[in-house]
Amino acid sequence: KETKDSGTKLVFRELSSGYEQVVPFVKDFLLAKEGPNILLTSTGDDDKLSEGVYLFDCSSKELKPMYRAKGEYKQLSFDEKGTQAALLANFDTTKAQVPPFVMLYWSAGRDSATEVADNAAPYLPKDWLVSQYARPNFSKDGSKLFFGIAPPPILQDTNLLDDEIVNVEVWALTDGRLHTNQKTILEREKRRSYDVVWHISQNSFVPLASKDMPDLSYGNENNANVALGS
Repeated sequence: KETKDSGTKLVFRELSSGYEQVVPFVKDFLLAKEGPNILLTSTGDDDKLSEGVYLFDCSSKELKPMYRAKGEYKQLSFDEKGTQAALLANFDTTKAQVPPFVMLYWSAGRDSATEVADNAAPYLPKDWLVSQYARPNFSKDGSKLFFGIAPPPILQDTNLLDDEIVNVEVWALTDGRLHTNQKTILEREKRRSYDVVWHISQNSFVPLASKDMPDLSYGNENNANVALGS
């Protein structure tokens, strides 16, 4: 059945001709800004459509598989023309507390997407991960792809009973932020990521942000070769 977890029907209709195509159990989709491509993820119907990521070409009216595997797919992204795509995927079946997401990349002319970043990447600080909360973002000219990494989250001991868990608030005059403000931004801080840029043609990854300089601004719609950090 169609549910929040399994997805719903996605209907493509060409208004001028009445042509219609339905893709079942779609969980997420994204339209290219200036191209005729639509990126979508489906949990599949175990019959004609396997679980995975697909590209619908509006020009040819073809649904093309981009990556077929059971997993969780999120944070879909296109470049300006819809000729490159990136997204995050988790193929872990153990239901780990910290899901090991990888970044998939596709470009026009390729048969399928490939994994280009995972948690074993050499540029990652020790124990850091590809962040599941940061959407990959292409520069306008398509030459660079920005994505996020993050330190491992602090996990609660799942072996403790509710009455064994002590909640303590510690206030200190030396804190950089007021405690009330810390509580307000807690969830945002839990999802904070730090930018890495991938120079696609050179296959070069450069970490940009860090805990000492978490915030970056980019010029010329991310085309610029410099960034302003704070």
